[in-house]
Amino acid sequence: MIGQNYLRCSLIDNPKRQPYGEENSFNPIPLTPEVLEKNGFEFLIDTWYLQTEERKPIHIRFMDEFIAISINCNIIPMGLKYVHQLQHALRLCGIEKEIEL
Repeated sequence: MIGQNYLRCSLIDNPKRQPYGEENSFNPIPLTPEVLEKNGFEFLIDTWYLQTEERKPIHIRFMDEFIAISINCNIIPMGLKYVHQLQHALRLCGIEKEIEL
């Protein structure tokens, strides 16, 4: 059974054209302080901070049940939990940054 936090995909090179299933399911990667540190973020008081090449500062704060993000001093009202959500938020703000795992 596939849990609600799984992403489902179908492999293009699947010669048997099998339907979705466990072998084609992936768990999202949690956004953690370790991932942020590996990608150049610095911890300042209660916030993770990164100055981007686009000169847009990013602040990330871990809250009780989600992660809050502020880009270029504009608060984005969304809760993040996973790496792919951070990637989407950065791209929507015009920041081209690859997140390394």
